[in-house]
Amino acid sequence: MNTQKNVNQRLAKLYTKQAEEKQELSSEKVELAMDFSSILKQLRGDVAKTNKQTAQMDKAAKAFVAASNPDFTGVPSRRAKDVQAFFKDFSKKAADLGIDVKSTQFYKEYQEALDLVSQLEDNAGQYGQLKKLVK
Repeated sequence: MNTQKNVNQRLAKLYTKQAEEKQELSSEKVELAMDFSSILKQLRGDVAKTNKQTAQMDKAAKAFVAASNPDFTGVPSRRAKDVQAFFKDFSKKAADLGIDVKSTQFYKEYQEALDLVSQLEDNAGQYGQLKKLVK
């Protein structure tokens, strides 16, 4: 019981000591001085640059559309039909003479023509996509 009494007395002393030692906090006025002036300056400069680039791209796009004549729509398919018709005609004549078409120079040229038609189709497709993007 003595121990409990001593603990209570010490706790009471600590509590009264803390109550007597109140500290006052000082108050100060703090101003937060920040502005966007440097950021706004950078943003205005960036907008001016992008406006200039957009105007240049618009001018180039209009020149591209103006230079798009003649239109290549349908050209690759017409060329492919021409190549196939010519090859078919040659194949008939070679067969009549008993010549293996694949062993001739004509066949190598035919393969090259097919490659060129394929490139023409790719180019026309890219051209069409660019033209859609520009408009």
